[in-house]
Amino acid sequence: MIALVAAAIDNGFRVVVVLTSDNVKLVGQTTDRFAALEGPITVDALRADGWATDDKHIAKYIGKAGLVVICSKNSTRLEDLIEFLHKVGAPDYPALILDDEADQATLDANLARSKRSDDVDPTAIYTRVAQELTSTLRHHVFLQVTATPYALLLQSVGTKLRPSFTRLLEPGEGYTGGERFFEQEHVEGPKAPLVFVPDAESQAILDGIDEAPTGLRNALAFFLVAAAVQFIADPVTAKGGQNFLCHTSQLRDQHAQLENHVRDYLEKISNALEARKGEPLDKLTLAYDELGKTMPERPPLSVVLDQIVNRLVNRKVLVMNAKLGARPEPSKGLNFIIGGNIIGRGVTIENLLVTYYLREPKTGQMDTMLQHARMYGYRHKIMPLTRVFLPEQLALRFHEIHKIEQRLRRHLASADMSRPIAMERAKNLNPTRRAVLDPTYIDAFDATDQVFPTHPDLKMKPKDHEAMTGRIKNLVGGQFTLDSQLEPISFDELLALVEDLPFNEKETSNSWAPTVLRKVLEHQRERVKGRAYIYTRKMSREISHFIGGALSSKELAEIREQDGPVICAFRDDGKKIRGERASAYWYPTLVFDRDMKSLLINVTPDVE
Repeated sequence: MIALVAAAIDNGFRVVVVLTSDNVKLVGQTTDRFAALEGPITVDALRADGWATDDKHIAKYIGKAGLVVICSKNSTRLEDLIEFLHKVGAPDYPALILDDEADQATLDANLARSKRSDDVDPTAIYTRVAQELTSTLRHHVFLQVTATPYALLLQSVGTKLRPSFTRLLEPGEGYTGGERFFEQEHVEGPKAPLVFVPDAESQAILDGIDEAPTGLRNALAFFLVAAAVQFIADPVTAKGGQNFLCHTSQLRDQHAQLENHVRDYLEKISNALEARKGEPLDKLTLAYDELGKTMPERPPLSVVLDQIVNRLVNRKVLVMNAKLGARPEPSKGLNFIIGGNIIGRGVTIENLLVTYYLREPKTGQMDTMLQHARMYGYRHKIMPLTRVFLPEQLALRFHEIHKIEQRLRRHLASADMSRPIAMERAKNLNPTRRAVLDPTYIDAFDATDQVFPTHPDLKMKPKDHEAMTGRIKNLVGGQFTLDSQLEPISFDELLALVEDLPFNEKETSNSWAPTVLRKVLEHQRERVKGRAYIYTRKMSREISHFIGGALSSKELAEIREQDGPVICAFRDDGKKIRGERASAYWYPTLVFDRDMKSLLINVTPDVE
């Protein structure tokens, strides 16, 4: 973003507004980084006293040097910013609005409610940004930036905050993401940097356990060993601060409880080191062995223990949450950071050696959980010293999210943003919060679902029926048998049949929307290696609509066991339809295989 702003200023843009989460630490972090810019006037909206009264000076130089404002997504600050932009003449200049963490606060969190009631207004941040700021900077480009675009991609096509294009940013050299933490080999091991803690540990903390549980003690011991080894091998990095992150809940009471557990156990470690005996010393020895998996060439244990004694003197336990804020700042020594939402998005924790992660809400979201992966980043150098302590079930969730993200990136590389995007769901997780989505345009597709139109086309023209009959006959070997037939077909033929099999488009049709179904199926092509099937048989319906579909339970069970999606084509001469005169017709049904990942998709009608 800094490079983009520099290029924008060089190419005639004179106003840049960088929007960040309403998080004091994140705003400060962003401001510090944008200080690398040379030339434009750079101001921070957290400290309005530094620029609000300097409007004449800024107005004088804005055309020559440009103005960059870092502003949190806070209604009051945005209101002040808009007033200030008018005072300095910003509306007259080309402007760039950069919405960092664009999927977080900018979206209208009242959208779902507003579709059910006319009395619900958009949320204040949405109004300030999407309506007031964009109309104030009338010559603007609006760019959304995020690592978790699920909420943005599921916005209705043609709406203000639905992206009109996407660009994937590939990480640079030395970046460590999910491939270094949550591949199959890591989760099945577990293999470093993963270390599993007991599944019951989260509940034990919620129940108010009297002392630090086993997994937390192991995590603290490993951090002290890793920090000591780093200080010996790389004192320059170590002296910048060494960090331990404890992220178990958004509940502030639990933060206070964990703070006490961490302090108490560190004191026990200190006492055990003085006595050179006790359970904490055993934990340090086990941690030393664990480090040997990734650092076989490490100092002797006795040297490491002596270094821990020295390092513990300047340890600092920090609680960061909405009540206490993101201050005080971590020290240059050992930092034990405990927090929730305030450290869950955007904030970079430098030299993060150990993460203790138990956060598992009843109804989770993929974007929120992925944002919790503070261990990702440019950390290649410290990976041998890095560990993530978490329950196995959370590791499996992170693994699934990591794989979904990889597949999404491949799809976005050639995505047409004027059309729906299929969003894969991890088990028991939603891609994003439902409040920011239009429920009238969201549909879900799950493994083994059968999708069918409610109303068949009972007015098929004879020539169209004959053409479809010949086409399907060719796909099943040249002739129809008396019984049902199941045959493999090409994936492209599957897509074509979904598009071409007729139904009554004038009536409601459940989830049978060919454009959407093609998107869902295209999402499966790579996974099933192009395998697809057609199932056909004769039927003789009396009722002109389908509530439960045309498949019997026995047929459906057999079809679901195939290793790819199945398009069903039922033929009926229409003679038994009660109450109306019907022609011979074909009726479609699509069945997904058992291994398909659940998908959420915005089914907005195509916008030309």
